[in-house]
Amino acid sequence: MTLIKYNGKYISTEFEHFYMNVSPDKLMDPLIHKHQYSTLLNTGKECKEQDKFMLVLVYSATYKFYGRQLIRNTFGSISHFANRDIEYVFVLGQTNNDTLQAKIEKESVRYRDIIQGNFIDSYKNLTYKRVFSLFWLNRIPFENEENKYITLQLRAKTSFYLRWIEH
Repeated sequence: MTLIKYNGKYISTEFEHFYMNVSPDKLMDPLIHKHQYSTLLNTGKECKEQDKFMLVLVYSATYKFYGRQLIRNTFGSISHFANRDIEYVFVLGQTNNDTLQAKIEKESVRYRDIIQGNFIDSYKNLTYKRVFSLFWLNRIPFENEENKYITLQLRAKTSFYLRWIEH
């Protein structure tokens, strides 16, 4: 049996033992469980279900302008397959930096491919980002049998390549 330290107490990694020893209030998260998401920025595009084939969600950090542009200029530029549309949407959280937020808003107006949720954009909030994007997907008319839902995340390898390309 493997033990991990949780809130100063060593507990088993076995599912049942974990949940028997952790109080429910420590497992509850106000944003996830109360579904209090709001959209700060939206793409502004209308999604016509007969035209869409695939929607690709790209989880990006607020400050990664170059990474988003690189995606738009490479595989993100492929917007059609078999006479059907492919849509790319960048999912961001919010920032407390007004200058950065202004740049994101300008980028959003220009490309119309950014959605932004009402939670701080950070690595520890990736769960918020994913749940927010699912709620956003639920609000758009994108319902036919051919729909595919793909999530992409910029990983360490991609970051390495981006740093290499920038220099």
